[in-house]
Order: sequence, then structure tokens, then C-alpha cells
Amino acid sequence: MRTAAKVLLFEDKSKKTNQVVTLKMVLPVGEAKNNAVLGPLLGQHQINIMSFCNEFNSKSLVLYETGVNVSVFVLLKKDKTYSLHISNPSLGFFLGQIVSQTGNDIVFKLEELYDVIKIISFFLGQEEKSVFRMVFGYLSSYNNRKNIKIV
Repeated sequence: MRTAAKVLLFEDKSKKTNQVVTLKMVLPVGEAKNNAVLGPLLGQHQINIMSFCNEFNSKSLVLYETGVNVSVFVLLKKDKTYSLHISNPSLGFFLGQIVSQTGNDIVFKLEELYDVIKIISFFLGQEEKSVFRMVFGYLSSYNNRKNIKIV
């Protein structure tokens, strides 16, 4: 299980007593468990790890299939309660599912790329034309470092 975590700390400058902590993590759907990354991250903010894992797993499995990496935002309030927000999978996740490598070339099949564009367009609620530009902009940024081909 690949778990990435980043802690974002926001303070209300007008009131020094109110401190809100936002934790951002990337977790696979339905596979949250107490491990070397998640345990200390949640434990230092006194979040019950098992209840968090159960809540995340149950909420995420309703939305997505097991194993899909999603961003999770945990808003920790001053009274030690928290709210959980699960966002859509990233473009990089979807592209990683359809990529293949032949020699030094990274290859995408046009049909599969179009399917990804339709999925992202659904998630974002945008037209396929604008998502098309976004996807090809994303790919062109990597084309400087690697040889990307669409067949």
C-alpha cells in the first residue's frame, strides 16, 4: 500500500486561540490500516486510528473500487473532532493505469486515452474538449523528459 501524507497547518490570524489543522493524505480506497505512516500522523493529533480507518474505508468503498488512490482531507477542529473529505482520483492515477512502455518510449493507446478523458470529464463536470486540452498539456509537460507516443 502506497501512502503519502502531507500536513497543512492553517491558523486564523485574527483569533490566536482558534487553530485548525488540515491533514492531506493519499490513500488507496478500502485499504486504510494502522501502519508506519498513518499511525504516527493521526496519533500525534489524537485521532483514533481504528475509527478513522473504519470511517474512511466505509465511505470510500461507496464511492470507488478497492485500490484506487484518492486524496483525503482531514479537518481537525480544536475540540479534537474531525471531518473527512474524500476527493476524486487524480489524472496521474488514471494515466498510470493505461500506460505501457516499449524501450525508451512511453506509449498510450488513443482509445484508452479517450476513455480517461471521458471519466475525468465526468468527475470534473467539464466538457470533454477542455479535459482533452488538460490531458494533453499534462502529457506534453512530460514529453520534455521522456518520449511519449500515442498509438
